[in-house]
Amino acid sequence: MSTWRHVAADKLMKMTSPSAVGQGVEKVNFTRWQLLVGSPEIVVANDVPLIDQTARFDSARYATGKMGAIFNQVTPHLLYKRGDRTVTESVNHIWRACNKTETTIPTVKNKHIPGCNKNTPLHRLYHP
Repeated sequence: MSTWRHVAADKLMKMTSPSAVGQGVEKVNFTRWQLLVGSPEIVVANDVPLIDQTARFDSARYATGKMGAIFNQVTPHLLYKRGDRTVTESVNHIWRACNKTETTIPTVKNKHIPGCNKNTPLHRLYHP
């Protein structure tokens, strides 16, 4: 994918999902896509998938922007180093939110903040 920026401007890959299609309150719909390695000059019995991925689309009425899409086999993450002076304020804010929840506002007893560990990731939908 890092070389996609070098592809000619007239090449486009577009995936969409109609808002009326899907299941549940959020109208969730999955699609699978593959990028295959092959050549018209070489006859290959089975092209080799370079990328084999799925995407999840949704049309949650309550969400900002209403429609969204994610690569559901990827866990997004941010990595900040506590020693990096350019992000000290952000790192300290996130660390306090995850490790000293009682010091964050609003003060709520037994507060739970999503995204602080791998078992409770941030997510777009109320019904993930």
